[in-house]
Amino acid sequence: LQVKNPWAKCRWKGHFSEYDVEAWTSDLQRELNFNLQSQFHVDNGIFWIEWTDVCKYFQGIHIAWNTVYFPFLRQVHGSWSEAQLGGPLDDYRHYYENPQYVLALCTSRKTVMHLLLSQHVSLPHHREACDFIALHVFEKKDTSRVYHPERAIHSGVYLNAVDVNADFDIPPGDHSYFIVASHMEKKQRSFTLRAFSDAHFDLTPLPMRMDPFTTTHHGAWDPSSAGGCPNASNPLWYTNPMFLLNLESAPAPCLIKLTAAEDVCVNVLVLCACERVDVLTPDDIVASSGAYRECFAVVEHTLPHRVYVVVVSTMEPGQIGTFKLEISSAVSELILKPLPSEGAGMVKTAIQSEWTPHCAGGCARFGRYTENP
Repeated sequence: LQVKNPWAKCRWKGHFSEYDVEAWTSDLQRELNFNLQSQFHVDNGIFWIEWTDVCKYFQGIHIAWNTVYFPFLRQVHGSWSEAQLGGPLDDYRHYYENPQYVLALCTSRKTVMHLLLSQHVSLPHHREACDFIALHVFEKKDTSRVYHPERAIHSGVYLNAVDVNADFDIPPGDHSYFIVASHMEKKQRSFTLRAFSDAHFDLTPLPMRMDPFTTTHHGAWDPSSAGGCPNASNPLWYTNPMFLLNLESAPAPCLIKLTAAEDVCVNVLVLCACERVDVLTPDDIVASSGAYRECFAVVEHTLPHRVYVVVVSTMEPGQIGTFKLEISSAVSELILKPLPSEGAGMVKTAIQSEWTPHCAGGCARFGRYTENP
């Protein structure tokens, strides 16, 4: 490779430098239009270097494209801030807090989009100064934020580099993409996001929901309330923490977020009920966070004015740990009350016994029913 030092001086002194007389044969000098003798008299910073040495001594290679081919450019500046929620500051729990942008365009032909995310660091040549960042792209029709990293049309690899990029093709038609500038560790850091294309497009920030009505509950799954998921083989689901949610006015777009401090898969259910639910049926479910996800679950749903029961659960019964339940609404005041557990306030008595041949009477049709314990 022929390389130029941007300072226009200080050349490479290794293999294939002007000092490597044996490597520069007459045929090679003629092929590359290189004059070994003249290189000793002027140092313009231009030199030849073998590819293996490039891989050994250079940290990275950035390939620039001709902006003439991409006349449409949008550039936005933003920043990542430290997460305020409890628990480890990892990207999976706080993915939705990453800056997000809506990229909208309507094109009559196939086009390509180039995205470049650059973090602002004081020592760009030192990898230790860079945080792990990535670009994720989602295609969505609604305007809600992206809360989970699944189902991205482009999932970037987290790199501790100054710049990361994403390229994707766009077919003809009207499209709306969500761009997530993702930061793994949630430190304070600013960045610049640039988008290049040969078709006109808009790139606008997607603000965080700032609902005026919010209620929060800190709780825990303990041995008596870690009931697990609602399936036929698990009889303990009804012991999970349940909350009575009352909406003061109708109807209210609500956002329900459940964050677990431990690495457990969690879920949120909103049920049409006004007391604890022992047996769950499909008709009871008003909204759900979907599949059990590690550490974080969310429900975004418009709820009519009435009383609901919110159930928070882990995937497996017996998984104990703390959680934070946060419910917010843009138009309605919220009243959230924990529902007492089954048998709360009552004295519990446990009797251990067994069925023996003398007292195992079976059901009534066998004629020995009264012999049962």
